[in-house]
Amino acid sequence: MHGMCTEANFTLFAGTNVEQDFVEMPSQMLENWMWQKEILKKISKHYKTGEPMPDAMIDAKIAKKAVNIAIAQASQIKLSAVDLLLHSAFDPKLKNEAPHPNGFMHELRQHI
Repeated sequence: MHGMCTEANFTLFAGTNVEQDFVEMPSQMLENWMWQKEILKKISKHYKTGEPMPDAMIDAKIAKKAVNIAIAQASQIKLSAVDLLLHSAFDPKLKNEAPHPNGFMHELRQHI
């Protein structure tokens, strides 16, 4: 995308030779825009008939994407909780033992 969209006169400023926080911008824009119903309707079609993707199928794909995002977020929350447990449960002054992560994960799964 950077190469196709550049208007730079010098290769030093073309392609991915841009400010670091701009490198991912084109892919992020396309990734997010692609999941808008109007865009999916315009760019999708059946390979034989040329018919656009039906609204019900587009809605189902968008809903599935939302579920996948939620699953990924829940996974990150579990990993964060385990990290917090492992780094905060042990007190060297009390010489207690930190809970085993497997037991904690089992308990955590019951709440998520």
